[in-house]
Amino acid sequence: MRGRPAAGRHGRLDEASEPAVRALVAFIVHLCSGPDPVGIGLPIWGYRPQAPRILQDGDVIRAEVFCNVGMRSTQHQATVAKGEVPNDFERAAVVARGSYDAGVQALRPGRTFSDVVEEMRKPLLAADCEPVYPLIHTLNPIHAMAAGPC
Repeated sequence: MRGRPAAGRHGRLDEASEPAVRALVAFIVHLCSGPDPVGIGLPIWGYRPQAPRILQDGDVIRAEVFCNVGMRSTQHQATVAKGEVPNDFERAAVVARGSYDAGVQALRPGRTFSDVVEEMRKPLLAADCEPVYPLIHTLNPIHAMAAGPC
């Protein structure tokens, strides 16, 4: 099939495709959807005998993707809305952007992650909000360094 690595003898990838596949390996995805997705984790239909949820207008789909890229562990969060969403999500987006911008401004040589997190928390606290995810991550080879919910 075009665009896919070709399997050779014994179901192995051909030599030309193998480096590209080794460079990017998704090993886990946390996923949730619905009109008010609060929790996030492995998709239930992946480990329970039930069908996946059918998306509806107004749903918000949240994913947390963990990959290996170039032998480094990476992580990112993605949120996508289907159709019109409640106003709370619009407000949350504005507050989250304010927190992000504060973090970018605070991220300077000589500052610690704690300094940056404290600046990022100010817009959240002013809006009476709590973070769901850690506010900042590193690519520490031993463990994820992060500051999360207050």
